[in-house]
Amino acid sequence: MKDNLKQTWKNSTTPASAVSPNGDQEYLRIWDKNFSDFTGKVLEIGAGDGYLAKYILQSNNDIEYSILDIESHFGYISDKIGDHSRRVKFIPSSKYTDIFSTEWDLLIATHCLSETPRHYYTDILNKISTKSCYIIDYAGDPNDPLFGQTLEEWYGSRFPDSEADLNLKLDGAYKRGGMPLYIGKENK
Repeated sequence: MKDNLKQTWKNSTTPASAVSPNGDQEYLRIWDKNFSDFTGKVLEIGAGDGYLAKYILQSNNDIEYSILDIESHFGYISDKIGDHSRRVKFIPSSKYTDIFSTEWDLLIATHCLSETPRHYYTDILNKISTKSCYIIDYAGDPNDPLFGQTLEEWYGSRFPDSEADLNLKLDGAYKRGGMPLYIGKENK
C-alpha cells in the first residue's frame, strides 16, 4: 500500500467525481461564507478534479497551497487548475508523513478521507497540526464504520467550540438527509 489507497483507487489516473460538470456551487458558497478573506498555508487532501482549489487560488492571493493526493492524479488536477497550478505544491500520498512537518492554517478534505485506509486517515488526524478545517465527508465506505466516529472525535477535540452541521444543499445531500460539514476555526 505504498500510495495508501483503497482498492477503488489502485489503478486510477483521473479522480472520479459525482459532482456536476460545472462543479458544486455549494462548495464555493461555503468557502466564501467561512474563509473569503483567508490567508496562510492550505493543505487540501484529495483535491478531486481541482475545482475547489482553482476557485480558492483565483479568489485568495496570499495563500501557500499544497495538495496531498494520488501521484497519478497530479497532471489531471494541474490541467484543471490551469495557470494557478504553478502556485501549488503537490505531495504524493505515498509521502503523506511529509505534511506533519508543517503547521497548516487550514486543512481541506472533501469526500476523500473516508476513501482512504484506516491507518492513513487516523495517522493524519492524530498527527496533523492545523488551525482551521473545512471538511465534508459522509463516511461513504460501509466497510469502515469507524470513520465517522473517528472524524467526529478528532473534530470535537481539536475544535471544541465549533459544531458540525448537516448541509442539504451539496450535490447528493438531500437523499442522504444532509452531508456532514465540519468548519473549525482556532480561537484567537
